[in-house]
Amino acid sequence: SRRDTASLGDGVFGPAAHVRDSNSALCMTGGSVTNAQAESGAIYGEQNTNIDLTGVTFSNNILFPEDASSPQGADIWSDGQLALANTMHSGTTAAHDNDSHGGSVYFSGTSLTITDSTFTGYEATFGGAIAALNADSVVLNRVSISNTSATAGGAVYTLDTQQVALNDTEVSESGASTGGAAHVEKADTVSIDGGRYAENIAEDGAAVFVDGLDKDTEATIHDVRFANNTAVGAGGALHMLGGTLAVDTSVFDLTTADKGGAI
Repeated sequence: SRRDTASLGDGVFGPAAHVRDSNSALCMTGGSVTNAQAESGAIYGEQNTNIDLTGVTFSNNILFPEDASSPQGADIWSDGQLALANTMHSGTTAAHDNDSHGGSVYFSGTSLTITDSTFTGYEATFGGAIAALNADSVVLNRVSISNTSATAGGAVYTLDTQQVALNDTEVSESGASTGGAAHVEKADTVSIDGGRYAENIAEDGAAVFVDGLDKDTEATIHDVRFANNTAVGAGGALHMLGGTLAVDTSVFDLTTADKGGAI
């Protein structure tokens, strides 16, 4: 276990920090992780490890090599428990045609919680900033994401995740084919509570795309503002397939689509 202030990366090839097995943990407060080059994760935690990062800055970490098959998470790769608070992430991309997941964060563990953090300038095939697969829960609290892009989930992509909660989160100027801000697929529950989704674009679901056909997903939207989002196809704010949807106390302002200007 480690809790300190550190600077990692600076041109390192491979993970700047590698933690493995369920008896290990990485706890870091302050510092930075910059200019690392790895196929997956400048910080890499495997075999159900616990990673807890507070006030850490990530910048210019690169998924390398450029022709890597299925690169995942330039900043962080985790299959255990991951908690981020007051972290800042900026500055890398992954080619859309390389089946990449999570421009910044890739997660496939039990619980992912991100609080009071910012992401800007990421790109991937699935989840421009964040991708979570086969997780128990994904919770974003007061997270800001901007200028990200993907084929699915311009900012956030989840697949086979039981609980997805976006609380007081803002996503702007992001885009994808499905879900300009978020693409959620095969979730039990999806909750979007508070926050703002503005100037996002997609073919379907300019802000949010939910595929609930296989899981009969229960989705709720409360006190959310959608503004200036544009879909070429369906869902100027939200496109939902299957499941149930409840919306209250929310604003849809200048959201446009060929079908369903708002929903």
